[in-house]
Amino acid sequence: MTDACTAFLNAWASGDDVPTSSGAPPALVSAFTKLLTDPTIPAADVVNEALTPPPRENAYDVQPSPPRPEIVLSMLIDAAEHLTEMTDRLADFSEALEAHSSGEYKELVGLAMLIDEFSWHSYSRRKDRQLWFNLNAYCAKMAAIGLPTPSHIYRGGRVLQKALETNWGQGELSNLDGYVPAATIWIRECGSRMYQERGELEKLPGSKWKGPATWSRERWAYWKTRFEWVTSINILKQRTREDAREAVERMSDIEERFA
Repeated sequence: MTDACTAFLNAWASGDDVPTSSGAPPALVSAFTKLLTDPTIPAADVVNEALTPPPRENAYDVQPSPPRPEIVLSMLIDAAEHLTEMTDRLADFSEALEAHSSGEYKELVGLAMLIDEFSWHSYSRRKDRQLWFNLNAYCAKMAAIGLPTPSHIYRGGRVLQKALETNWGQGELSNLDGYVPAATIWIRECGSRMYQERGELEKLPGSKWKGPATWSRERWAYWKTRFEWVTSINILKQRTREDAREAVERMSDIEERFA
């Protein structure tokens, strides 16, 4: 377990963060701790433990309820944002959560709503770029398996639009250090799906893309030229330029595969 994971779990245990201080049962915190510290435990087993109500202390007590879905999902998002190395494990947990027999988490619609309402637009990009990248890595990993429904792939399209269709001014180019790595992770995880996607994809205000507001091969080609442009901007971080170069290479490979 990394130092970052240890510090994160300590914050949960002390109730210093929003999800746990708002009412996460100790048993739920314990289940998440097992998820994040013991990769040998199947994710489905952790889900069952997380959603099982605690036993009644006395026979005449009211039967305890499972943890509220918004608490479970808020903790899941919090972990996805802060723990870079746990994306795959959290995606496994999410898939098992969606399949749970209670039906409470079917298609993870509640997860999509929480991400859109409380997480997707809440970052100061310069200050919280790693959180932004981590959340995109998690969302892209989930979108690759078709979750959450609906509009799982649309979120990635919006990230690509923001990174590649914005008319960045000279003084705004540093924003690409936040957006391009996030856009690249979507190409890495969902590029083939995006290349084949069709239907509406509206344009952002002031977009440099002048074509139709749809997914298309033409728009894909435009995104690729913009990634190529990013590789030439020397004021950006080396990682940003390397990510853009990776995106171009992956996009070329996808084009050849579907030619």
